[in-house]
Amino acid sequence: MINILLVDDHPIVLQGLSSALKSDSSINIVDKAVNRAEVFSCLRSSRPGLIDLIILDLNMGDDRGQDIARSIKQKYPDMKILIFTSHSKWAHIQDLLQIGINGYVMKEEDDEVLINAVYSIVEEGKDYFGKGFKKKLKEMESFGKPIKLSKREIDVLRAICAGKKKREIAEELSIQESTVNTYHKRLKAKTNSNTNADIIDFGKSQGYC
Repeated sequence: MINILLVDDHPIVLQGLSSALKSDSSINIVDKAVNRAEVFSCLRSSRPGLIDLIILDLNMGDDRGQDIARSIKQKYPDMKILIFTSHSKWAHIQDLLQIGINGYVMKEEDDEVLINAVYSIVEEGKDYFGKGFKKKLKEMESFGKPIKLSKREIDVLRAICAGKKKREIAEELSIQESTVNTYHKRLKAKTNSNTNADIIDFGKSQGYC
């Protein structure tokens, strides 16, 4: 039996997703969560090893799906995570791949694709990326090579979007202010920005902010 935790902030979506997965007799829905607090409540209350896979949406209202995924991987590094979403911005994809997700399926794809992803990740131990995901990657590549940022550059970018000063960013990330200056210069160069406002505009357009 494959035990799954479903995470989506829309109860109707959770119900439909649960029904689709339950069509396979080998899949069991252990629990459902609509926000970060419920996710970690479920994980804490479950016995170790009970949950085989978390299926997570990216659009979680006040919570960012990728932030939830990052927190899960930090606290439960062996936990498998499958992203099931309608979002496909390069920033989301890049961030999630760095976090170490195990799969990515677009909501527009058939239920069979989702079930195949579940079996691939849990039973075969292989990461699974659906055709919809691969199609989006090709579309992005056709418009030019995406701007790749390091994890630390992304951290600094998000802090800038939050309106934090360099000193505050340095304290938050436990780095020197001179190091923040270096990342700031790199961000300006990579994003072709002249001001923080330009950097923030880039961050918003790519889903970082």
